[in-house]
Amino acid sequence: MPTDPEEEARRRLDEWERGFVLPDLPYPPPPSNSLFLRDWLAERERAFPDWAASHGPADRWDFSADSIDALAAVVSEATPTEELFRSPERANFAENAAWYWGEVLRRARPSRWEHTPGEPDGHSPFVGYCWVQRLDVKASYTPLLNLARMLKLRDRQLLGGLFQEWTSW
Repeated sequence: MPTDPEEEARRRLDEWERGFVLPDLPYPPPPSNSLFLRDWLAERERAFPDWAASHGPADRWDFSADSIDALAAVVSEATPTEELFRSPERANFAENAAWYWGEVLRRARPSRWEHTPGEPDGHSPFVGYCWVQRLDVKASYTPLLNLARMLKLRDRQLLGGLFQEWTSW
């Protein structure tokens, strides 16, 4: 357990940005009935073939763990900074990349998409975002924030580490 206050603050920020882990529960909470989420997912799925074709051979986008490095490379090259990734001009690219990352997670472990309405508030990693929750409710990640964090840290290996955690609990 870190004893240095600065190290502890970094650890807590990292946990906040990755999502949170809930204690074991006997059942998963009910799925979201968000119309926003339904429409967002449908739009991302419709946009995916064009997004995939415009970012290299479409067959590399197979939602497998093997495609994670390609995703990290494409995001880092297309939007080398967190600010550019989050800019309104790149919002469509960012949303599609986040959807792809979330689908990689969702397909690796029984999971589902969720959406928490509201405007992002800087405190919750869920309010205003679409996020993925494992059905065993042991982990939840917000893909858009995961990608932004990767860019902020300039760490293309971050997604691979998150995937390892996601699949190993």
